[in-house]
Amino acid sequence: MNDVKKIFDKWAQNGRAELMESEHGSNVSKFLQTIVFDKPFTFLDVRCGNEWVVREIAKKNNCKKSIGIDISKNMIIQAGKKVDNNKELFVHTDIESWNYKGKFDFIFSMESLY
Repeated sequence: MNDVKKIFDKWAQNGRAELMESEHGSNVSKFLQTIVFDKPFTFLDVRCGNEWVVREIAKKNNCKKSIGIDISKNMIIQAGKKVDNNKELFVHTDIESWNYKGKFDFIFSMESLY
């Protein structure tokens, strides 16, 4: 796990996070278009990287909260610089140790199976 954290920390520092967004953006957008967000919802992105999915989801009218978590502190720092609204929350943690007291209507993960 530490090797993955180190890799993503480096990627955040050298601009790779933005490249990940452009590489995955089309497929993720197509996937998200298949989901009907017609009532209030909460959203979690596990290993969110630079959190671009969290930001896109937070723009949806019915989104109550869009949360992204990542083990890479540098990714979370980069994401925090791009906060668009108060529906976004970014947390530096690992899903296995995160002690969240709540539930989510949608959970997404593009980068967690490493």
